[in-house]
Amino acid sequence: MNEKRYIISDASKMLEVESHVLRYWEEELEIKIPRNEMGHRYYTENHINLLRNVRDLKKQGYGLRTIRMMIGSEQRELPEEKSQISKMEQFKEIMGEIVSNALKENVNELGKSIQSGINYGIKNELQLQLKEKEERDEERFRRLDEIIRSKQNKNRGKFKTNNEQYEQKRKKSLFGGIKKAPKPV
Repeated sequence: MNEKRYIISDASKMLEVESHVLRYWEEELEIKIPRNEMGHRYYTENHINLLRNVRDLKKQGYGLRTIRMMIGSEQRELPEEKSQISKMEQFKEIMGEIVSNALKENVNELGKSIQSGINYGIKNELQLQLKEKEERDEERFRRLDEIIRSKQNKNRGKFKTNNEQYEQKRKKSLFGGIKKAPKPV
């Protein structure tokens, strides 16, 4: 028990916040602050460091709910070995927890976003394939139309030739005494 203890007024001066703020953070962040025989709160260096981090995070604009996730339940009790971890390791740990919690909270949203991106890609691919198919069909129909017109023109030529032959034979029969030719079918 060689660890130095601070009463709430001393802790609030060290952290440059009001006493009621420390009590509020204790309650909202579920930090277990020990009490002496008379029921008064006392703060150790570990508590002061933790609350200093809370104060700094508040100054950076973080809400208490986010800070609560950052400090995690294992840090609320402040075991002795936590005080031995360097600030960088603490920072890495905190950031790891933040990212992990954010991913857990947003996994459905991420899934929907990924699905939306995939759906968009599939939709575009299907539209492209449909457009290509329509262009191929259009080209095929154009060629068929050309073939049909060509056949029709040939048949018109045959019909015209047959009609011309009939007319010539008819004229000959009228003027040259040649029998009337039967009308082509």
